[in-house]
Amino acid sequence: MSEWCSEAEAFARAEIRFPGVSSIRPALAYAIDAGQIAKRGGRRAKRRLDFIPILSPGENAPGYWDDRAVEINIRDLEHWLQKMAGTSEKASGKNADRSFTTADAPLVEKMRPHVQGGMSPSAAALLFVDEATGGGETVSKQRRLQRAYSKVYGVT
Repeated sequence: MSEWCSEAEAFARAEIRFPGVSSIRPALAYAIDAGQIAKRGGRRAKRRLDFIPILSPGENAPGYWDDRAVEINIRDLEHWLQKMAGTSEKASGKNADRSFTTADAPLVEKMRPHVQGGMSPSAAALLFVDEATGGGETVSKQRRLQRAYSKVYGVT
């Protein structure tokens, strides 16, 4: 299997993965033009029209390209298609899951008696900010704990 494919083949692969999704062609064209998917070959500045206008001999259509050799990197294309489908593999490493939901759960439980005693969730969160994991500022940790409390207990 070649490492590169034609632009037409790239669009065909996208349409097979996303049948009936009308926005997949413009999204893929944008990803290619924006450099999110590696390409090599001719066209750069102009976008191809979806139609060929009727022209006088020797007249050039603004924004129209002929099909000069533009090749798309297949690995980049497959990665982009997986990302669009929401099936791309998560980054490996200690920060693969950046959610603090698991780490905040014990703190949310510690906040509960304070809120039941009449304290606001915001004030209760401030009591446990120093115990919260993460490198964020005090205010962001407080808001995060307050949101976590609201998700669990429905109080804002």
